[in-house]
Amino acid sequence: MILPLLVLTVVMLSSCSSSPSQPAQPSGSLGANLATCLENCQIDSGMVSKDTCGTGCYMKEATERKDPEVCVSNITDTLMLSACLTKVAQETKDITICDKIGTDINDLMRGVCYITIAKKTKDASLCEKMKDSLSYLGCVEATDQINPKN
Repeated sequence: MILPLLVLTVVMLSSCSSSPSQPAQPSGSLGANLATCLENCQIDSGMVSKDTCGTGCYMKEATERKDPEVCVSNITDTLMLSACLTKVAQETKDITICDKIGTDINDLMRGVCYITIAKKTKDASLCEKMKDSLSYLGCVEATDQINPKN
C-alpha cells in the first residue's frame, strides 16, 4: 500500500509546469525557479497544502540541480525526503544517493530507490544491495536481466 502512495505522490509533486533545466547552481544558493515556486505556494497552493507544495518545489529543484543536499536540507517529512532522494538518484543514476535514505523509515523505501536505479541503468548487479531474496528477484526482473544470484 505504501509503494503506490509513494509513486502517486512523486508523480503529483513532479508534475509542476517545468521550464528547461537550468545549469547546476552552488548548493548554498536558491534558484530563481525555486523562489518563484515557493512564492506561488504561498499565493495559491490549490488542492495540496502549502507544505506539500513547498516540498514539490524543493523536489523539483533538487532534481534539476541533481543535488541530493537540496532534499536533505529542506524536506523534513521522511516519506517525501525518500521520494526526493529517489528522484535525484534516478536522474543522476547514482545509487549511493539511495544510501542517504535513513533506516528510520525502513528498508522498503531504500529498496524502491535501488530498484529505480537498477531499472534505469539495466544493471542487475545493483540489486545486490537488496535485503531479501524476493526484493532481489523483483529488482533483477525490473532490469530485464536473466541471471539472478542463487
